[in-house]
Amino acid sequence: MEVVETCDALPCNAEVLQFLKERRDKLGKGGTVVLEALNYLEKTPAGPLSEDISSEKLNGFCKSIEKFSLKPAEKLQILNHCPKSAVEIQLLVEDSEERLSDTDVDEILIAVKVHLLGETEEDAEESEPGPEETEEQSSS
Repeated sequence: MEVVETCDALPCNAEVLQFLKERRDKLGKGGTVVLEALNYLEKTPAGPLSEDISSEKLNGFCKSIEKFSLKPAEKLQILNHCPKSAVEIQLLVEDSEERLSDTDVDEILIAVKVHLLGETEEDAEESEPGPEETEEQSSS
């Protein structure tokens, strides 16, 4: 066996799903495992994301969150889970309370919505409650 091209990056779930779909018929004996992996990944955020995944989309997302100095594993977790709330960001980013401000978290959530989920920037900003709105809702 010869290695044709090497890559140092880990694939995200959407890329794995896309790969398995493309090569489903060629994988032979591992059919059951591949089918189980496909069924699982289809139910995660990777399912819809794999339909429209591209290098440009991933690069745009990575560039938009570059300023937050996230570790590669944290970026991959965010990419795989497509978080929709600040709580999810806290679970995916180590020491997020110390490393990220509320504004940073909001910007990451907007980047996920715009680059991964396909929302327009205006829609993403409108659907994300700011810190003031969250406080008002909890005091009511």
